[in-house]
Amino acid sequence: VQDRTNRALGASAKADGQTSAVQASNQMLGILSQQLAEMQALQIAQSRALAQERLERAATQARASEIRRQAFPTDRPYDAPPARSAF
Repeated sequence: VQDRTNRALGASAKADGQTSAVQASNQMLGILSQQLAEMQALQIAQSRALAQERLERAATQARASEIRRQAFPTDRPYDAPPARSAF
C-alpha cells in the first residue's frame, strides 16, 4: 500500500497540467478507498473472532455449570428430618 501511495505521489509531482494533477488525485483517492476497504475487512474479521471467543467461553461455562450440578445435586428427593432438634 505504501508503495502505491509513493507511486501516486510521484505521478502527481511529475504531472503536466491540470488533467495530470486530477489523475494523480484520483489515484490517491483510489488508494485511500482500497485502504479503507482493507481496514473494514480486518475489523469484520476481528469482530467475528471476538464473537466466536465469547461463544466458546459461554459454552465452556455452561458445561462447567452442568458438571457441577450433576456432581453436587442440590435437589433432594425427600425432606430428611434434622439430625437433632434445635432445642
